[in-house]
Amino acid sequence: MLGRPVERFMLDEPAHSSPDSSRRPVFGGLVALTGGSLPWTFPVVAGAVLAVVLWFVPD
Repeated sequence: MLGRPVERFMLDEPAHSSPDSSRRPVFGGLVALTGGSLPWTFPVVAGAVLAVVLWFVPD
């Protein structure tokens, strides 16, 4: 598996998901700065779906 031990591979996954978690508040802030608004359910549902899908995407 990419020449790395399985333990190292599984430890890298949360490190890769950390920047993804910060995209939701940044996107919401940009929408708010432009005067728009999103229902609170959109970022919550979209973030959860993307987190699950991207967890299984191979590196």
